[in-house]
Amino acid sequence: MSSDIQSSSQNHAELAFEQDRAITYSALFAENLFRFGDLSIVPSVRYETINYDLLDVRLNPRLSRDGIDFDRTSNETLFGLGLMYQANERTELYFNASESYRPQRFDDLINPASELAGDNGPGVSRAMNYELGLRGQPAAGLVFDISVFSIDFKDKIEQIQRDITDVERINSGDSSHRGLEFNIEYDVFNKDSASLVLFANGSILDTEIDNSINATLVGNQTAFAPEHVVRAGFIFDSDRWNASLTATSVDQQFWQDSNRDRMTNFGVVEAKIPSYQVVDFSAEYEGSALWSLYGGVNNLLDENYYSRVRNDGIEPALERTLYLGIRFAWQ
Repeated sequence: MSSDIQSSSQNHAELAFEQDRAITYSALFAENLFRFGDLSIVPSVRYETINYDLLDVRLNPRLSRDGIDFDRTSNETLFGLGLMYQANERTELYFNASESYRPQRFDDLINPASELAGDNGPGVSRAMNYELGLRGQPAAGLVFDISVFSIDFKDKIEQIQRDITDVERINSGDSSHRGLEFNIEYDVFNKDSASLVLFANGSILDTEIDNSINATLVGNQTAFAPEHVVRAGFIFDSDRWNASLTATSVDQQFWQDSNRDRMTNFGVVEAKIPSYQVVDFSAEYEGSALWSLYGGVNNLLDENYYSRVRNDGIEPALERTLYLGIRFAWQ
């Protein structure tokens, strides 16, 4: 017994800090559909409540501030409006406008490694979203959807380096996002017994930082916003078999808002994440209503790439990965 207690005490002493964190989330949503001939109008409202509960169980010993114990609630009301016009039996024109927000993370409210107290916490970031699109089925088995969009992001949370260790987060950034999205699908077989759907979808994106406490960021592209993303492939489905293959192409992108290289202990991380292409394949065989066999290969062509960057360097993506399994269902 004494050995177990000693081991537990040693493990606890090795912790740089320890916090108890809890989030309680609830939401209420309502909408109604109004029809006026070929025109449909859908107003909506959403009310959300997020409660943060945090306690410093063990404070980092190098900090001089008191431990934090707080209970904080954030309430948000969001409105939306959707319009749809039935141009003909096969074509629809639609428009959406909606509010959205990004809640705080715990590190936004209290960084466990910082001297800054809980009143450092910034408010939520908000956005207005607009979309105008056209969708339809011009021929049997062929469907399409194309739209343009605009997102105006206000009060983005940005970081200020107060000293060598402390980072303060404040609401000081605005950015704009404009682009186009498309999706097209064609069912080669176009029958109930089996389908072979060829698909392609993607987006074209243009972003810009409009406002920031750091004037050098204004006019830059936002981080992790490739100018285009395109996916294409097929989905096969029959009574017994299901298989899909997807090829994804992602354009180069900046990994930080400064749009600059960064020097680390391991060398220079270039300003842009290079473009990459990834192919994934999956298949499933349904032996009966009780069991099925499934498997697949992610990164089929074993592409050497990365899509995330940390403070100490890049985070390489997984190499070719195979998986296989069997699924049972008891009735």
